[in-house]
Amino acid sequence: MMLNDQPLRRPPLLFGGFLLWTLAEIVTFVFVVHQIGLFGAILLQVLVSLIGIRLLRALGLQAGLHLRRVLERDTPADGVMLHGMLAALGALLMIVPGFVSDLVGMALSAPSLRQMLAGRLGGMPGSRTAPDMIDLAPHEWSHVEPGPWPRSNEPRDP
Repeated sequence: MMLNDQPLRRPPLLFGGFLLWTLAEIVTFVFVVHQIGLFGAILLQVLVSLIGIRLLRALGLQAGLHLRRVLERDTPADGVMLHGMLAALGALLMIVPGFVSDLVGMALSAPSLRQMLAGRLGGMPGSRTAPDMIDLAPHEWSHVEPGPWPRSNEPRDP
């Protein structure tokens, strides 16, 4: 391909990653065939793909219901899109033939891993710390010794 009379260069990292992924899939398939036989490996792959299709269908229905709830009640949808996209990516990876992609897809099917990834990607506020916790810098707080607390509702003088 040419763009402005210059050939387009493929990113070497992406190409190398694809080659490495393909090699890992082939090695894993050979290992599984060696362990359970060709028929067992193909059957296992078909079963995992069917589970992925069913999971993707359930995610689509769940996303539709959640979207309806958000539109009706004006509830915040913080991080829901990223969480749903990670779950859908997991289901799609389970549908794609290959045992490595199946393992990654199954891992993305776990809500705790999706929440951790969404928190690291910045899509779910509050997922890095507990929602009832406030993070303060060292200069923003001080230690107070326990003692008698004022019994009145009047504010104390600083």
